[in-house]
Amino acid sequence: MKRIQTFLARFGAGDPLPPWSLTGALLTVLVAFAAMLIGSAVALVWGGTQDFVELAGWTLGGLLILLYVWQTRQRDRDALRLNTASTPILFVMFVSLGCAIALDLISNAVTGEFQPKPELLGLNPGTLGIAEWGFAVIFMVVVQPIAEGLVFRGIALPALRGVLGAWGGLIAAALLAGAFHLLVYPPNYATASSITPIWFGLVIPFVEAVLYTGVRGYTQSTRAAIAAQMAFGLFAVIKLLSLTGAPL
Repeated sequence: MKRIQTFLARFGAGDPLPPWSLTGALLTVLVAFAAMLIGSAVALVWGGTQDFVELAGWTLGGLLILLYVWQTRQRDRDALRLNTASTPILFVMFVSLGCAIALDLISNAVTGEFQPKPELLGLNPGTLGIAEWGFAVIFMVVVQPIAEGLVFRGIALPALRGVLGAWGGLIAAALLAGAFHLLVYPPNYATASSITPIWFGLVIPFVEAVLYTGVRGYTQSTRAAIAAQMAFGLFAVIKLLSLTGAPL
């Protein structure tokens, strides 16, 4: 019982007020959204209708986000909590991978469908080449976790907690991240089910964001939250591999 109380206390621990305002944090979220749109537009012009174009565009958008955060927050590294986590990163990733598998099993039970994440819907599992796999791994395992980790867990979370409190800020940051996912990665599933798009497009991103934000709150490290999302991205790529019918 004492361990649970300690866990909840650390999970809901507050943050010192960051050197940026809530307005500045929300502006960063808006810039991140615009960056993803710009990246998608550039990739569409460059690559046309090839399968990897969406992922290429989002990868470019993620890099633009990283550039913006670097230019505006390079003096605020301590406030971004990019310090080494008290909990070993590999342990965080191992537990997160287990959570990803558990969420996938729940998703199968709720929707009755074995579906990839919305970010990977533009890929045809039967015709994946080097470019498709390359962008899938680079975006899902590297670019997306770092970009979203910095925006939502590094910048938005402490600002929201300063206004809404520890738990209120945590939920608000997760809702913001879930809405971002719904808008940027539309759940255009080819299914007659009304549950599947909502579940994979909004519910799962929100639940995942709660987990990442919880890791950030518990470890007091944005780096650990990024590692947690990397584990989820790795599982998404492995799941895509299983959809191709290739032996694992």
